[in-house]
Amino acid sequence: MYRILVVLLAPLTACSSMEREAGPDVARSFRALDRNGDGYIARDESRRDDAVARAFDMADRNGDGKLDPEEFRLVPR
Repeated sequence: MYRILVVLLAPLTACSSMEREAGPDVARSFRALDRNGDGYIARDESRRDDAVARAFDMADRNGDGKLDPEEFRLVPR
């Protein structure tokens, strides 16, 4: 049961810390692009924002094909 809570609350925690560190505008942009609410921006989700789509490969430091909140902060605005 606790594992389910951790999985469900992880994106909320990530956005909260991102909001504190990067500001509410970056956190709001992340949440808007994260259409499925899994806490990551997939390549297809990134296509909704031209700047994110262009910088996706540069920001995806671990090469997993998705941006976590830390990687998302690397996208130039």
